Amino acid sequence: MKNLTIKTETSISKKRLEILKSDAKHHMEILRLSELDITIKQSSDMNNNNGLAYFSGKRSKKIEIKNTRDFNELRGTLAHEACHINQFVTGKLICEGKKSTYYGEDLSKLAYDRQPWEIHANDYALAFKIIKNIKTYVGTKIR
Repeated sequence: MKNLTIKTETSISKKRLEILKSDAKHHMEILRLSELDITIKQSSDMNNNNGLAYFSGKRSKKIEIKNTRDFNELRGTLAHEACHINQFVTGKLICEGKKSTYYGEDLSKLAYDRQPWEIHANDYALAFKIIKNIKTYVGTKIR
């Protein structure tokens, strides 16, 4: 059984919240996540981050995303952070303090834009956006 919780700490329309819920369910299915807690926060609470993913133990899988004016950016951030949760759950990415190991290799010293887990999450989010736009264009809904 899949367990999804979405909390808001800022105002967001019901329609947008339903779309995000649908997106989250899609990511949970594709990325094989059994549970996910998402919090939509005010911009001022997120510093320079659009989103953050947290994983501790087997049960705690949390995403915080910044409520931005650009709703497509918000949806892309959700996809990006959901991909990180998958990386944590599968053990591909392990973050302990400032040490980040990806597939067992310490890559902590790589620049942000060269980190393979970030590249993978960006690619996943981009693929989601492309598929969403194609399905919208041809008149079908993304599941």
